[in-house]
Amino acid sequence: MPKKNKSSKVTPPAAPVARPIVITSVKRTRKTIEIAWTQGDASFDLSERDNPLPAFTEALTNLAPVVGEICHFQKAYCEAGLRCVGLTMSEQGGADVVSLHARKDIDDAAKEFAFKTPGRLLSHPTTEGRYTPPLSAADAALVHEAVEQAKAYVRGERAQGQIEFEDEDGDGHEDDKGEQLPL
Repeated sequence: MPKKNKSSKVTPPAAPVARPIVITSVKRTRKTIEIAWTQGDASFDLSERDNPLPAFTEALTNLAPVVGEICHFQKAYCEAGLRCVGLTMSEQGGADVVSLHARKDIDDAAKEFAFKTPGRLLSHPTTEGRYTPPLSAADAALVHEAVEQAKAYVRGERAQGQIEFEDEDGDGHEDDKGEQLPL
């Protein structure tokens, strides 16, 4: 007679661990938002035409003065026509490094002057190596905000246009309540 197997308790599989989104680059053009990121061992690229939330645009706009500080531009030069259009994140000496992408209007040129800033540390490195000046805490916070807005865009948090609803009964009152039926 065959032996009966004792049933053993089956342990359910562990819930997948949410891996953090690590932004590597952000770029905003006139028509698209381009974001590259890693999540665990996988790398992803996104190029979308969806409008970002206003906070995304504001976060990049707030980085324009940081571009001027890094490049040692005169304040008057930065006040008109300088805008930050993206950033690239990397790592140096155990610390995050950011390079900002910018564009500057030039009066006598048909196209904007496009450039990237030298990399700047967002915190002090943990290993020795070449020295790169760190950003101030306030400037680093502006970079972190832009990165958080890019993560929100990746997660699908985007601006939506207004949806127009038609008046179904034709009486000109869109807020009419439907007939209530007894249960």
